[in-house]
Amino acid sequence: MGSIAITGKVRTRFIQAAVLLYMLDPVRGESTIHGLDQDPHEIETPRERLLKRKFLDSFALLCAVRKDCDSVSAACMEEGAPQGTIIRVASNAGVGQSTLSQLRQILGFLNSAAGAVSDPSGAEAELLLQIIKLDITKIRHYLNNIRDAKGLFEDPMSAIEQRARESCGSNPHFDLPALQRFLVWFGNISAIKDLPSNAGPEELIIHVQWAREAKRHYLEFLKGAFSFQSQLPGWVRAVFKLGRYSIASRVFVQLASEFPGLFNPMTVECVTAPAPTRFAIDSQELSLACVLRRVVGASADGYLARLASIWNTVEPEAHFRKACTLNLKAHAEIQLVGFYDHHPQFKPSFRFIGALAAELSKIMEATAKQELESRLGSPKRPIPADSTAGVSLSGLTSSDSARVKGMTVADEVRVESEQAPSPIEVVHLTADSEQVCFDFDSTPPITDMAILFTRAEDTTRQDIVRMSDILDLCTNDLSWSELVKILNVDDGLGLSESADLRSMLSSLLSPRCRSTKLSLS
Repeated sequence: MGSIAITGKVRTRFIQAAVLLYMLDPVRGESTIHGLDQDPHEIETPRERLLKRKFLDSFALLCAVRKDCDSVSAACMEEGAPQGTIIRVASNAGVGQSTLSQLRQILGFLNSAAGAVSDPSGAEAELLLQIIKLDITKIRHYLNNIRDAKGLFEDPMSAIEQRARESCGSNPHFDLPALQRFLVWFGNISAIKDLPSNAGPEELIIHVQWAREAKRHYLEFLKGAFSFQSQLPGWVRAVFKLGRYSIASRVFVQLASEFPGLFNPMTVECVTAPAPTRFAIDSQELSLACVLRRVVGASADGYLARLASIWNTVEPEAHFRKACTLNLKAHAEIQLVGFYDHHPQFKPSFRFIGALAAELSKIMEATAKQELESRLGSPKRPIPADSTAGVSLSGLTSSDSARVKGMTVADEVRVESEQAPSPIEVVHLTADSEQVCFDFDSTPPITDMAILFTRAEDTTRQDIVRMSDILDLCTNDLSWSELVKILNVDDGLGLSESADLRSMLSSLLSPRCRSTKLSLS
């Protein structure tokens, strides 16, 4: 697929909608459960695919070495190359050389151990030490969250036991010995209280291994003893995140043991992150009024006043324009999509999803309309502490799995597209002239349509232009000059004002379609 440039007002519209949604409420929907956190018997996944997915999730976890958005990472796997398997990684702000060096050390260990692991637990522990060295900043952060939890260490064990009994005792499968094991396990949390803030990997490993058991074995007891208003406290979520590093070491060792052919050898390469792009809206542009007119139409003025009150400002336009002044960075997954877009000779094992900015803008504006009409002024929802994609022990202790009864192939595709760490394929926009035909009595207004332009001299250079971006609001006609301005890019290869372009536009209205006025001023 060739690169599709986002030109004209599409990017501005996209950012306006995104910023408005964020200012209304930064949280969209609820946290989702990742497919890897589900029981292996719930969804059929071949053993090799299951371990590869867990491996890639774990690898991306290790690449995010700090607790900030710049460190958010993604990874994919390329198989079958003459030089072996390649793990391709990307981070929002780029993968640092120190991180890359330590990742290569981890893969060096796995290459040596592949197919010859006589002591899995020993190999996991040795590998976990290397993982802790790489991610020690984040691991210390999670331990600090546990250590600083209000009232945690003052809570009597008898009270914890009573709450767990009252919550879980009604369950017909309640297991008293399991409750006793939970209390013994939980008692070890006291050792974290006096742990030095600068503790090294050798001191931290026992606590990371301890945390691994929390979600797998003691989730229901933790919910029963500590859930308040159906919300687990932050320190419990920190325990879950701490345990992911120990799970990652098991994932790595199991993939190397069961599928050594992938490590012949396995290497890691990073995608170079593009430089941030500065974005700002012209100081004279009525940006907020513009997006509100698109979202709520004639009610825009009323909502403008209400937003001014909620944002506690007398100049909502300036307030909104300032929020739209951004340093835009390419997200890690998009960097990988871009890499394979420009290097089609490489083939990743899993495919990625691509989305069009114009279509996302429409979705966001529809959501903003709903927010304005139903939730404006309501308390904002709490921001999740971390991304929900992660790793679990599910499927790592047994290779047996079974499809859910009644699940069709289509159901599996849908589930995988919703839950897989590397979602579905890149969207392709193609249409031949026989398909481009509009019946204007049954289709949406022309302003809701878009045109895909492909340069005849270079089919990889494409532009998407919305009809609304070339609409003159005063005359309600389509503007030829605005269209030429959008398509006439700076590198001299843009479409120019010519009869060919007029012909291209005219061909959109096939003789078989009902007639409509299409004037280019």
